[in-house]
Amino acid sequence: MEKTAEKIKQFLPVFITILAVTMLFTGMACRQANNSFTNEDFIRFHVIANSDSDEDQALKLRVRDRLIEYINDGLRREAVRQSDGGGKTAELNIEETRDYIRENLGEIRQKAQEIVQNEGWDYEVNAELGVRWIPEKSYGSLTFPAGNYEALNITIGEGAGKK
Repeated sequence: MEKTAEKIKQFLPVFITILAVTMLFTGMACRQANNSFTNEDFIRFHVIANSDSDEDQALKLRVRDRLIEYINDGLRREAVRQSDGGGKTAELNIEETRDYIRENLGEIRQKAQEIVQNEGWDYEVNAELGVRWIPEKSYGSLTFPAGNYEALNITIGEGAGKK
């Protein structure tokens, strides 16, 4: 029981982060009662490490966390910029989110590169918006089925990490 509680504590921040980014990326609410989504409901965010070494995996997580903050800030600013000020919640639909990512892909890549360099690594970083096959992922009762997803993919170095 202690191991289960410890695992839940360990993965809770990751789950919350993924959920927040997913909801912000699409501006959607959880409409489905079983919390199961299809691959057309949102744009995934996927960071691939240079390798599966502990150091590269730790770097991937730091890049992921800092980029989430950076991207979320940009999406919030864009949503406010596009809002009509009529008192309703400022949000972006999936098309507007996709446009924002495309228009800012160079800056997102540059920010990821900066994070990697500030962490003391010289890996090159790539960023692309495209379709990628992602295996099924479950976070508690939230399930992302396996499939081809549109994703903002950040690849660090060789991109050989599988974790």
